[in-house]
Amino acid sequence: MDENLLPILACPVTHAPLRFDQANSELISDAAGLAYRMIDGIPDLVPGRARMLQNSGETVPQKERLEESHEYAKGYHEARRTVPGTVVYEEYWNHRLMDLLPKGRNLRALDLMCGEGIFLPVLEQLYGEVLGMDLSMEMLKLVEPGQRSRIFAGDALATPFAPGS
Repeated sequence: MDENLLPILACPVTHAPLRFDQANSELISDAAGLAYRMIDGIPDLVPGRARMLQNSGETVPQKERLEESHEYAKGYHEARRTVPGTVVYEEYWNHRLMDLLPKGRNLRALDLMCGEGIFLPVLEQLYGEVLGMDLSMEMLKLVEPGQRSRIFAGDALATPFAPGS
């Protein structure tokens, strides 16, 4: 995990700071009493997949949408590889979307629902800092290894960002 990522991230339940437990490869939220796993070096900040720490008063939100996102990820990845024209379609929208975004090396970009990370290299050419977030750990595992230092699993309905980041 990129050490510069830790000050940006926060517990998605309490928005309190996280600390890295290197021995267990987890991000710890003392405020919520939760431990978020690192999977293949990727922080998993989805509350429903967090481990409860002992003596914690908080409860982990229900694991809604997690199974659904995993099934979607498998279907999307397969379609992207097998449906003719999918990559051309993505490239077309890639350029169209990039034309609409403000640009600047002094700006930070978040690729929400980054999936396999197909937009991350393009965004890195336009912005000083790029983060990728997706609910599906299965999709994030498909991100190119060179792009993985700034990605994490998270839920758009419980964003894991520190205040003011």
